[in-house]
Amino acid sequence: VAIIRLGAPGERAVSLTATRLGSFERAMERAEFEKKTGVVITGTGPDMFCVGADVSVIQSVEDPAYGASLAIEGQRIYDRLDRS
Repeated sequence: VAIIRLGAPGERAVSLTATRLGSFERAMERAEFEKKTGVVITGTGPDMFCVGADVSVIQSVEDPAYGASLAIEGQRIYDRLDRS
């Protein structure tokens, strides 16, 4: 079983930025390569909470096509998690 930890030590509210989603996807690729039987996603401490997508990125989107591409990319990553 692969263990993926979200956030940095001491960080309480973790938003899923593009950088974090990229790291998350690389961790999923590593788990698949190592033929892990499942994935556990956790935080760095008991008070950590994942707030979801980075709202500041969503608010800054002006081009609907770009917004759609971001949504599709996020969904693709979550679908990958669902299959693991």
